[in-house]
Amino acid sequence: MDTPGFKKICPPTLDYHHRLDCLGRETLESLDYTVLATTDSREALETFRADPHRFDLVITDMTMPSLRGEELAREILAIRPGMPIILCTGFSELIDETRAREMGISEFVMKPYTVANFADTIRKALKTHRRI
Repeated sequence: MDTPGFKKICPPTLDYHHRLDCLGRETLESLDYTVLATTDSREALETFRADPHRFDLVITDMTMPSLRGEELAREILAIRPGMPIILCTGFSELIDETRAREMGISEFVMKPYTVANFADTIRKALKTHRRI
């Protein structure tokens, strides 16, 4: 299920409960993506900062310790403008899809969602990235 021009993605998918709320490592790997996961948003930022072109996509959750999802997105976009980012949330009074897009976040996903819908969201974010 590769997107033309993108064999794999390496999204630092973050979750502070030691599981991947934004779909799950196993599910992303079953879609033939390479996943780099971390449970700490500051660690994810430092990993990204060390080699920002290693990644094709970042997937994060709004509710994170240290840096919330939109804060992490802001930092990543400052390092690499145009970086595709998918922000997931169950509910947030702090951000909505309009605000996320204004910040430069590629896709805003409300939980719960299906694997098929999330796979489509990933492809859409990567397709947008190809135009940058």
